Amino acid sequence: MPVLGNPPPGAGFYSLARTCDVASGNTEISCEIRALYIEQLSGALEAVLRSVAAHAALTEAVLETRAVRLADPSAAPSPLVETLARQLSDAGLRPSFGPSWTPAPGADLSVGTRGLEGAFETFMAANPLWRRLSR
Repeated sequence: MPVLGNPPPGAGFYSLARTCDVASGNTEISCEIRALYIEQLSGALEAVLRSVAAHAALTEAVLETRAVRLADPSAAPSPLVETLARQLSDAGLRPSFGPSWTPAPGADLSVGTRGLEGAFETFMAANPLWRRLSR
């Protein structure tokens, strides 16, 4: 959306929505901003608010804003990560580590497969403990 501008490096916009009420003349824009680090999130939020405020000033609109933090950054417990990494390596899969754009509320650990879904499913089938924990 042009009003929001482009997300700064390290951040992304998700769930963009724009609604217009013709009768009242109100336009509502909402989006989720995701970033891997707090500095990038803060910078992206500041850039969006500046862009929206500038648009509101140019169009002589009344601006109302609200920011809500949906999920705090989290880190998986080291022993759990070490155990999974060792077992993946023993199974011939090369684990790598990094933050995720996608929050996993209620999960101790989330795993991406980078196109190796079949190999990961085989790993899960061969490791009943992980299968039980994934429910």
